[in-house]
Amino acid sequence: MYEFFDSLTLLPGWALLLALAVLTAAATLGLLFLAGRWRMRSLVRKIARAPADAQALVQRYLPPNSSLIRSRLLLRTARRRGINLPVLSGLDKLWLAHLQKRPDARTMRRLLEFAPDSSIFACFKAALGDPKLRSLFSTWLDGRTDFLPCRQIAAAGRGEDFDGHQAKDFFADKMDQIRELTGDPEWPSRFFAIKALIHDAEPRSQRAVQEAFADSHTLVRKTVVTEAPAEAREELYDTLKTLYLDDPVHEVRQAARQRLEKDFNDLFTIDYAALSPVQAGHILELLDPTRDEDINLATQYLAGDNMELRFAAAVFLERAGSLLKLFMRASLEDKPDFDRLRSLLGNASAVNINSFLAGLTQSPAKGSLSLAAELLASGGDRAWLLPLWEQIDRCVSREPLTAENIALYTAGLDALKLRGPDAALIRLASDLQALRHNLDGAGATLLPLILERLPERADSIFCPILLGFLADNAFPLREPLRATLDRMPRDMVLPAVLQIIRQGRAVHTHNVRMDALRVLGHMKRPYCVQLLLEHLPTLPLEEIKEFSRLLAETDSKLLEERAASLLASADASVRAALIAGLPSTGRKTFLKEIREALEDADPEVRIAAVWALVEYDETKTLSQAAGMLRDPVERVRCQVGRALGAHGTEASLKKLEEALVDPNEVLSVKLAALEGLAASAEEMSTEILARRLAEDDSLVDEIERFLARKTQRKFVKQLVEIFKDAKGDYRNRLCAMFKLMGPDGEAAMVELLAEDIASLKPFIADIMESTGYLESWIRKLAWRDPKVRREAAGFLARIGTAAAFRGMVLAARDPDQEVRVQVAKALEVLNTPDGATILERLRADPDKRVRTYTEWAMERTKAKNL
Repeated sequence: MYEFFDSLTLLPGWALLLALAVLTAAATLGLLFLAGRWRMRSLVRKIARAPADAQALVQRYLPPNSSLIRSRLLLRTARRRGINLPVLSGLDKLWLAHLQKRPDARTMRRLLEFAPDSSIFACFKAALGDPKLRSLFSTWLDGRTDFLPCRQIAAAGRGEDFDGHQAKDFFADKMDQIRELTGDPEWPSRFFAIKALIHDAEPRSQRAVQEAFADSHTLVRKTVVTEAPAEAREELYDTLKTLYLDDPVHEVRQAARQRLEKDFNDLFTIDYAALSPVQAGHILELLDPTRDEDINLATQYLAGDNMELRFAAAVFLERAGSLLKLFMRASLEDKPDFDRLRSLLGNASAVNINSFLAGLTQSPAKGSLSLAAELLASGGDRAWLLPLWEQIDRCVSREPLTAENIALYTAGLDALKLRGPDAALIRLASDLQALRHNLDGAGATLLPLILERLPERADSIFCPILLGFLADNAFPLREPLRATLDRMPRDMVLPAVLQIIRQGRAVHTHNVRMDALRVLGHMKRPYCVQLLLEHLPTLPLEEIKEFSRLLAETDSKLLEERAASLLASADASVRAALIAGLPSTGRKTFLKEIREALEDADPEVRIAAVWALVEYDETKTLSQAAGMLRDPVERVRCQVGRALGAHGTEASLKKLEEALVDPNEVLSVKLAALEGLAASAEEMSTEILARRLAEDDSLVDEIERFLARKTQRKFVKQLVEIFKDAKGDYRNRLCAMFKLMGPDGEAAMVELLAEDIASLKPFIADIMESTGYLESWIRKLAWRDPKVRREAAGFLARIGTAAAFRGMVLAARDPDQEVRVQVAKALEVLNTPDGATILERLRADPDKRVRTYTEWAMERTKAKNL
């Protein structure tokens, strides 16, 4: 012993250290082995005491990685103790993974021994590809007597794919069992059997395969569709075509189409006209996006009326990218094509397929933008409205404002109004403010379009801007602005307009305050009636009337109560405005107060009272107010004169004549009287004006001007009667007056001429000649349009004067037969005693052409009579 230790002292130091390390490692391994055995025995004792907790105990004390290290010990313990430690520890899963990657006999034996139920299908697949493993698995399978092994393999596979041809060879001596599985109620068994039977030429197997085309499970049908042999080619083609058209499962239909295209391309045809909607839908789902004929077919279905087929076609065309191409192709220059694209894309959008709108990010043309605006106005993803509006705004801002661009801009605004999201409306608000500063350019056209189409739901975005425009006296589009504010929610607008009204002239101009009142009045809020009545003088007269009507509609009882109070107030402007507006309410509650107002101290109140009586049709009271023609205030006398003339009785008209003949009356009052007489509907007013025209040399021009306003037929007839007896200067004044009548007076004389009143006809002709009206008709005989020449010939024939015939003989050789016939009929008058004088004048006309045409026309007329 001492010699051994002494020998160690002779060894070098590194050898001693190495020997020590080896001894230490051996001791450690020994201790670990003993600890593992002790731990395994301890685990077995715990499992024996609590079998129900076996799995939890194994997973706690024996994790899979450690069990793999101690697999031999674990297997010996499992076999000796009868406890399935590999399964409890999860070791079987590691074995299964190893078998699937690198199959070997030892792993298969262990799996078949300890975990046959979970690994039988994996072992089966491994056996198919390796002769040694096949023999091992076959031996193990033959030793199974407790269960139908083939069904167990199928159940474990759960439809997992495998090589059916190798399986048929493997089960060559068990094909009866395999065929028996085709009647199993569980689909994995039927699938397993069919995979093998497809490759078996035995008639019973092929019959089972044929029946599998109608199997209740998708995977079974798909398997036979894909793998069934094509010996009976036409029969298989018919079966596949039936499945392609009618099978309810997309996966099976897809497999059928692929098989048809692969193996039956020479037979594959479809009669699309004979398809049911369901069959057509199945076809559309499986069209090939790379084939033009399939895209054309889907386009035809998209254009159809069946919504279900439209949807299927749209889905396919969307997947093929065809809808995007159609969208980007739209052009306003090709209207038929544009209408077709609008119909197709509209049909797609109607079934909620509108991803083609992604083309809005690719700088589309105007046609695409117009189409998108129309589609998005009724449906589609609202998020596309922002890029749409950005593209439209960019397009319109870069080009002149043509009708096409304005229409595009309007379409975009309509879409934003109906469905615009906040992001797009905020962008529109920015454009609105920018256009405000460009009213000398595009803003003058585009800003009214925007105002008209601002959506009420976006009041929080637009109302602050609109109210800023309202307070800006320089903003010119007042009426469209008010109309827009009228549509906005009251709670946003009312406080702002109230503030403008209350701040008054110290802060805001008259126009701004008027607009604020207009907006407030259209809100029809009873609690604002008093405020509006007090501010009526701010408005023009016509708007005061409209406002009063609105206030009566708001609360008529409250209006009467507040009006009574204000009529008794001291402020003359408020009383005058209120009196002017009361007739428009249709209520005569305050007639007494209005009559009393005729004697009010304020001239404006008196004027308002006069016109209020006119509007109330109080002619009796109005006639009694004729004394106001002597009112001390000139403007009152003027207004009374107009009112009495336009709406008074004959007694009132006589009062106006008295004012006209009064040498002491001022010119403005006389002009007011003339204006009233010109507006009167009484024939007496015409007599007075004509009489003053004859007698008053100081107001000739004014009377001619006012008398010329009486262009109604009855007044023109009356004036022609007066003209008949007029002489000298009076006749000349009447001719000048007829000239001032213009086209309206000429039209009335034409009507009188058509009535063929013998006593008036020559005088109407004289008037027409003196005004130059007749010459204008003669000139029409030279017009290019034969309709105009015919009308002129007929009119001149009715005139029948020498000047008219002088023009007509020149038209005797007109190329239009109807004109010549009318001229010939008219010239027949010249052969009568009444026409002899005219004929002689024509024969003596200084124009040789007139003389020649007259003789030619008369000879033609004589020849016709013979």
